Amino acid sequence: MLSDWLRLELIEQGENIVWIEEHHVNDLEIFTEVVKVFTQGADDYEMPLLKAAEMLVQQYVGKNDMILMDSLFPAYTWLFASGVPKAVISEISQKLADALKPLNPLIIWLDGDVSVLLERAVAQRGNEWLKGLIGSINSYAYVPVRPVVDIRGVEEFFKNVQTLQSDMLSEWKHKLLKLNVTNAASSMLQSEIKNNLEFD
Repeated sequence: MLSDWLRLELIEQGENIVWIEEHHVNDLEIFTEVVKVFTQGADDYEMPLLKAAEMLVQQYVGKNDMILMDSLFPAYTWLFASGVPKAVISEISQKLADALKPLNPLIIWLDGDVSVLLERAVAQRGNEWLKGLIGSINSYAYVPVRPVVDIRGVEEFFKNVQTLQSDMLSEWKHKLLKLNVTNAASSMLQSEIKNNLEFD
């Protein structure tokens, strides 16, 4: 996992790292309302996300800490899976960018060929992993409209997410490092990240 590698590299460089992996949100008070709206549904997804961003800034701005977040903000996948309209996601994205500005955020976007990456993941992790992924996708509001039943449905889902991410990140106000991970070796990706983060 690149985020875990990056965490260890930054620690080795002497950085104080706060690592927030996407599954950690269930244990963090900052994200209580975010988890609630994404698991139970809501009319307003914007306020919980902005409140979480503001609380994160209040907690860490001015401190000698680097926050490493894995698959959380700007929450495009969650918002899409919850059936939030694209125009609303765009508004939320811009407001999140403004709210997170004091932390000088950088997004590392892992892009690539969805079909190739998905088939590779299933080959490496097995069909039980795929079943779990389908169950996770089907737990969101996306399901009643078009339930995901097989790998082709998962592929369609992530291609739609990829299109949304591309549109949203073209408007992102802060630093963005886009990496194509389709055929790139881990060492090459790590080298690109090091170069962009100006490691010693």
